[in-house]
Amino acid sequence: MKQFVVLLALLCLYFTTNAQTGDPKLVAIVQQQAERFEDLVPKKKLDEIIEIYSEDAIYGPENNVFYQGRAEIEKAWKQTFTYEIADFNMDPVSVYGDKNTIYEAGIGYSVLKIQGQEQKVNFKYVNVWRKEKDGYKLVIDTYNVYLDKGA
Repeated sequence: MKQFVVLLALLCLYFTTNAQTGDPKLVAIVQQQAERFEDLVPKKKLDEIIEIYSEDAIYGPENNVFYQGRAEIEKAWKQTFTYEIADFNMDPVSVYGDKNTIYEAGIGYSVLKIQGQEQKVNFKYVNVWRKEKDGYKLVIDTYNVYLDKGA
């Protein structure tokens, strides 16, 4: 009996931490949005990036400041674009929700060129997407940078 309980606990732990959960349609929506970011960010297409956000969105980058609304979020992205961005990647790890709201957690990285040197910056992120009349919009976008212990 103890072995069964331990096995059951391990299976629950595995599926809650390693499975990309949720409706495959929601996962596809999130993956499409990640690919959109991956295309737009290195090209610094600010207008198109800002359109991904809802009018009342909250953006929380790693600098301990929250920006609310597209105008404020645009200012934050302009600060980011002071760097040359050689590469940008988002990898959704967990996706769940319903047809109106999608919750996404993932990992990613940016490759920045700083004084001619490339620097990889790893991050974890959480996004909340809301279905609006013109598609899914980002209502909460927050991330934090972490050190890659393998580097």
